[in-house]
Amino acid sequence: MFLSLLAFVSIAALPAQAATITDEQITEQKRTVMIELVNVLREDVKLLQLIYIQKLQAQVAYLQALADEQSK
Repeated sequence: MFLSLLAFVSIAALPAQAATITDEQITEQKRTVMIELVNVLREDVKLLQLIYIQKLQAQVAYLQALADEQSK
């Protein structure tokens, strides 16, 4: 209930605030958000690459162990 009241108050105050925000500020905020999204996605890709590399290393170690076992 409190959150919906808070949202209503925020929305009610929006027209007064919107009048003071310029298109340039909106564009700059969009640009900032997009840059942050790209940065987050880059970090996610790095983590996924590390996970993939670790899985590949584990598979190589397993296959090497199998090969060593068969060569005995």
